[in-house]
Amino acid sequence: MAISSELTDALKRCLRAQAMTYRDLAGRLGVSEAAVKRMFSLRAMSLQRLEQICAVLDIGLAELSAEAGRTRPAMAQLGLEQEQALVDDPRLLLAMFLTLNRWRSRTRWHTSTSMKPNGRHCWPGSTGSGSSNCNRATGPAC
Repeated sequence: MAISSELTDALKRCLRAQAMTYRDLAGRLGVSEAAVKRMFSLRAMSLQRLEQICAVLDIGLAELSAEAGRTRPAMAQLGLEQEQALVDDPRLLLAMFLTLNRWRSRTRWHTSTSMKPNGRHCWPGSTGSGSSNCNRATGPAC
């Protein structure tokens, strides 16, 4: 289903939940009832109009988006091709794991973080030349 359809359907559910008719909404927006019906039937409205409707309903765009997403079926399992793709690419598997667990980086690695020719990892804040926090393969000293 297209995003515009999902958002429009979510708006309709929010209107119903607040027992608000198209006529009520039109009055609050300062447009005709026919204009509101046309917006909803064509599923076409500007972002500014969408914000105005959300203000009338006292909801934010994030809440509307979450409501729109509730109608999508949750993915319960992966297909064989998807599983194989994860097995074949450990980076993809790691990305999926981190995404599912809503991981956020607390450390910012710099582009200079790399393996030096002498085999030492140089971590942020290390000089890479005999520094106590530049260890061979274990990273920063604790």
